[in-house]
Parts: sequence; structure tokens; C-alpha cells
Amino acid sequence: MSLLLVGVLLFASCQRELVVDIDFNEELLVLNGVLVTDSAPVDITITKMKSLNDTADFDFVDNKIVCLYANNELLGTMQYADSGHYQMDVAPRGGVTYKIEVKQESGKMVWAETTVPEKVPVLFEMDTIITPTQGGYNDFDPIFQFTINDNPGTTDYYWFAIQVLRTSRTEEWYAPIFMYTTSPFIDDFSSAYDMAEEPPYNVEYGYFARFPDTQFNGENCLIDFFNKYDSGYFRVFGFSFDESYDRYFKLALKYSDYRSMIEDLPLYYQPSFIYSNVQNGTGIVGSMAVFSQKLYFSTNDLVIEE
Repeated sequence: MSLLLVGVLLFASCQRELVVDIDFNEELLVLNGVLVTDSAPVDITITKMKSLNDTADFDFVDNKIVCLYANNELLGTMQYADSGHYQMDVAPRGGVTYKIEVKQESGKMVWAETTVPEKVPVLFEMDTIITPTQGGYNDFDPIFQFTINDNPGTTDYYWFAIQVLRTSRTEEWYAPIFMYTTSPFIDDFSSAYDMAEEPPYNVEYGYFARFPDTQFNGENCLIDFFNKYDSGYFRVFGFSFDESYDRYFKLALKYSDYRSMIEDLPLYYQPSFIYSNVQNGTGIVGSMAVFSQKLYFSTNDLVIEE
């Protein structure tokens, strides 16, 4: 492993105190995985770390003993699937802490743990903003409304994203859209201001909106998002991340391509140095609860798919 790699890992300690104790005779493992509440299987990818100037694909690891624990109780050994994936047919339960352990030949344990978020009841509704135009017509802009029944006693990190269906002669796909909101709870880190626009369109959020529950913990909270499409097929995502994945995702937004991230929804992770919660290795092992909804909206019609 190059010394440059050590420097980068140390630089990343501005986000977390990262003590690097590297045995240059032993491979440094990368663990990546996101556990989803009530969704099986648990899937963890293990690869080998490489130097920054190595442009080859990551080497998959297929010969490790990987153990899964729930609240410190051993559930069993995860089975190797392919391409570095280890799996176990377990649906993670909200409020439970899961731990992944990988034993190295030296006896050193590479491990990470995550407390899976509880599912949060979300009531989804639609409304419209009606704006008169100079030509005597009305513009109808959809309002996506979410009432969140927040869990008391825990800190939840919520994220929302909205996609609209695009089509061409040969294919169709969901593309990210900018969002607008009047909610006071939204983190402004992904926002941009346009003084030429009138509220609520003077502040736009770049594909993702984040809001922790620090201001409404344990209460019902109404969040609304607007956009400028008067009709179309939409796909809405709501997430509750654990603390580690929340930190990773927020930092990843600063250094990654927004579009590639939202096209990978509802899961996104890649080996990087921006944040790690893996001990004696690197990578991200996080968890989340997911809410998603597909719908068609026009000025005269609203169809919400079950």
C-alpha cells in the first residue's frame, strides 16, 4: 500500500478520529453495505483496498468468514454469493443493532455495526399551487405533502428525493428534479438561492433534501415540496438513515455527481475516503428505512399506485 494512501486516510479524520494501524503485510479490507429495515437479505460487499493511482477494478474477496450479530447475539455465518457479496436471509428489524465481523488471517477483526432505523408512518398527499398568468390562464404546480409521525426518543435523519419519468423514442427513465419547499426544517446544505424568483421558487434543493428530526422529535411534522412540472409520472423516495450513513451520504453529495447518486436509488455507496465506520478497515456499513411512492399527476387527475 502506498504512503499516499495513509496520508489520505489521515486527512479524512476531520470527519472522524481515524487511527490508522496498517500492517503492510496484510490486506486492508473494504466493507460496504446498507441494511434496509424489514428487507432481506443482508448483503455486504468485501473488496481489497488499492493505491490511489491504481485504475484497475477492485479485487473481490471470496474467502473470508463473515459473521452477523444482532444485539450482540450471533445469527450465523454469511454465505458468499458472487462478486464480493456475502449474504444472509435476514430481514433487519428496526431498533436492533447489527454487527458485521470479518476475521483476518492474523486474527484481527474487521468490523462495523449499525442500528437500523424504525419505520416511520408517512401520510402522503398531493395539492396544487395555482398561479394566474398574464394570458389569463392558470399554472398548476404540484405540491408533494408528507406528514411524518416521528419516533420519540431516537434521532432520525430524513432525506427526500423526487424523480420524473422521461421518455425518448427508444427508452424511458426516471430523472431527478429540483425541489422547492417552505418547510423550516430542511437543511440548507444542498440549496441554491435565486433572487430573481419569487417564493417558494427562490430557493431550490439539488435533487436531495435532508432534515433531521431535532426540531420535531416525537411529533407529527408536515413537509411539503414543490416543483414546476404541471403533469407527469413521478417517483418519490423518503428515507430515514442511521447516523453513519447520514454522515457518509451528506459528504458524498459534496464530492460526487448528484445525478449518478439519484439514479442508483434507493441504495448508494462506493469505496471512498470521505467517511468510514469500519474498524481495522474502511468503507461504510449503514442502514435505512425506505418510503417510496409512484404516482401520476395532472391538473385534472391524480393516480397513486399501490
